[in-house]
This record gives sequence, structure tokens and C-alpha cells, in this order.
Amino acid sequence: MWGLNYGLVWWVIGSMTLMPILPNFKAWPDWTLAAARAAFPALIAHLLYGAIVGLFYTLLNKLWQFLFVASDPLNRSLEGPGARGLRSILMGQAGGVIGGLLFTIVMVGVGMLPQVASLVGAESALAGFIVHLIIAVIIGSSYGLLFQRAAYSYGAGLAWGMVYGLLWWLVGAVTLFPIFLGQPADWSLPTVASLYPSLVGHLLYGTGLGLFFQYLARRYDHTLLSQPRPGPRGVHRVYLVNPPGRQRTANTPAPALWAVVLILGIILPLLLA
Repeated sequence: MWGLNYGLVWWVIGSMTLMPILPNFKAWPDWTLAAARAAFPALIAHLLYGAIVGLFYTLLNKLWQFLFVASDPLNRSLEGPGARGLRSILMGQAGGVIGGLLFTIVMVGVGMLPQVASLVGAESALAGFIVHLIIAVIIGSSYGLLFQRAAYSYGAGLAWGMVYGLLWWLVGAVTLFPIFLGQPADWSLPTVASLYPSLVGHLLYGTGLGLFFQYLARRYDHTLLSQPRPGPRGVHRVYLVNPPGRQRTANTPAPALWAVVLILGIILPLLLA
């Protein structure tokens, strides 16, 4: 999420501000809506660039923690990273199935299933549905690994899921899907605007994925549980609560998440109108 914000910032600084000034040394950049629409392909490029930068930064950070922090007996978790990762993958796959079924509603409505089936050389809607669910499960697995410690409430899970769906609309429908069909990726505004139904489907997918993952996390992730509290007649009750640190957003990606939601919520409707 920080990477997406970083890409957005550099789209404003670079494509919208510096690029119009530097060639002819104009006195003022062109910040009109028409100029923003002309620079729309650069927006997608900057978003994907920022997401990749953020992803690799996080992977290196996690690798450092795994090698030098998790191995420290004083800081070692009660559960190994392998067990946490496997559980998160399974919960993400379950959430991917739910999100994929919601996405199917849009795909059936606009007739997208035969196009998805063409990825494997088929034409039937049933083949497209199977391929679609397989992709949904794979993306859900990645969500489980990336967001296993970020979803601490249903509201946060909803936001994470929708932004992740938006990201995969940029990566999948806008970029990879035409490449897999043997066509060049077209980031022009008319082409991307024609994919608006797919954007709605990806947002529905992210909604189902984020909410159902949060539901499973609150049932099966012990880090979301408080210590057992004594109940009547010696019965110990376990309450679902936000553990220490999850109620604060200062050291979490939550500000970046809401910045992405607000900024893209303003920019995309204007550009795609």
C-alpha cells in the first residue's frame, strides 16, 4: 500500500508536473483534467511500479526478520512462520473462492467467461468458470500471505480486500490478460474504460475475499485472541479482541490504505468518465 502511494506521488510529480515543464521550460505545469487523461497510461505504470517496489521492500524486510529476529530466542514466536503461513494460505484460498463466486455474477452478466476460457484454449462458459475459480484461489493464497497480520477488523478487511482487488484489476485484466492472449497490453484510457465491468467484479472479489478471510482469522488465528478469562463455575472463556498494537494505526499500513482509497476514489471516476 505504501508502494501504491509512492507511485501516485511520482505520477503527480513526474508525469503531471515535471514532464510538461522540462521539454520547453514552461512556467507552469498542465494540471487540467484533459492532461490527466492524456497521462493515464503513465498512472497505471506508476501504480504498478510502486506496488512492485513496495512488495520487494517488504520481502527483504521479512527475510531480515526471519533470519535475524525470529531466530532470537528472546523474540521467537510461539508458532513458527511455516505454520502461520500455511494457515494463512488456506484461509486466503477459502476467501478466494467466496470472492470468485461474487465476481462470477459480473462475469456472467457481461459474458466474460468465454474470454477467460480462451486462456486455456477453450470456449465454453463452464471452462471459463473453472479457470476463473483457479485464478481466484491463487490470488487468495497471495492475499493470505501478504495480509495475514493486517486484517484486524471487518472494516479493515473490507478495505484491504477491495484495494487488493483494484491492484489485481491493474495487474490482471488491464496488463496480463491481453498478454496471455497474445496481444500487447494497452493502457490507453478508452481501452481501460471499456474494462470498467471487470473493475466492479474485482472489487466484489476483494470484498468477499477480505471479509471471509477476516471471519476465518477471527476463528482460527490465535493472535486475535485474548488470554482466557475465568467465567462462572470455573469455565474459562476466550474473547475475540484486538491484541496490543492492533488498535493503533501509527505503525501500520492503515494510513497508506485509506490514502489509496481516497485518492483513487477521486481520480479514477474523473479519468474514466
